[in-house]
Amino acid sequence: MPKAIRQKTKIRTGGVLEIRSPEFPEGVDVEVIVLIDDGIQSPATLTKLIGSAKGCYASPEDADQFIRQERNQWD
Repeated sequence: MPKAIRQKTKIRTGGVLEIRSPEFPEGVDVEVIVLIDDGIQSPATLTKLIGSAKGCYASPEDADQFIRQERNQWD
């Protein structure tokens, strides 16, 4: 499994990026991925929105009562 080392740094003039760490093994091939923080927050995912809005029932008991009434109408 690949080992991941996370560091934050600044991009220097001319787009130069420098990372140093004693954890870097000398002579080993690595893959570098650069994530640029543009200061813009990504929009909320749908899973974060679920349950965050006000519901149409005052309590869970009210929701249960409504569901029971609906099920009783099926008969």
